[in-house]
Amino acid sequence: NAGTAKVMSIGETTPEEMRAMSELNSIAPATAVNALWPTMTRHGDARIVNVSSLAQLDPFPGFFAYASSKAALHLQTVVANAEGEPHGVRAFTLAPGVVDTPLHRALMPEGIAPVDGLSSTLTSAEVAKVIADIAAGKHDTRAGWILALPAPAAVSAVRRWIIEHPGGGVEILS
Repeated sequence: NAGTAKVMSIGETTPEEMRAMSELNSIAPATAVNALWPTMTRHGDARIVNVSSLAQLDPFPGFFAYASSKAALHLQTVVANAEGEPHGVRAFTLAPGVVDTPLHRALMPEGIAPVDGLSSTLTSAEVAKVIADIAAGKHDTRAGWILALPAPAAVSAVRRWIIEHPGGGVEILS
């Protein structure tokens, strides 16, 4: 699940928009995990990769509904990892920075001003490679964590934000 986003101020965000964003970005992936849970726990050695966003760590103005729905997705990761651990099921939150997609191109012209390299982009292939690495077990020691994947030009800004806002359980993949 990579979801979607709408840039709206808090005042513009209606309850309907909050529900729609939550439905897509957190409830839909939870429904998929729930459907697959019996098979994953029975067979073990399974990995759940919830695709979130760096916006959950450093939300941009206008991403009230989006960032909160992605933060909820990470809490699902934490719970799934804790419940799945005895069965060999691991869960991860991959939080990429801006990925060059039609969604990004539609949002950026009027949406978000570039800050500290945060407008630099990743390719979908770069994100897919990390997902494949997670699926192959290369990040198993970080199960339950947020794996932040900023674009190379944004690494220092993200690292600085994490240092200034320590919360633990975040690793920058660069």
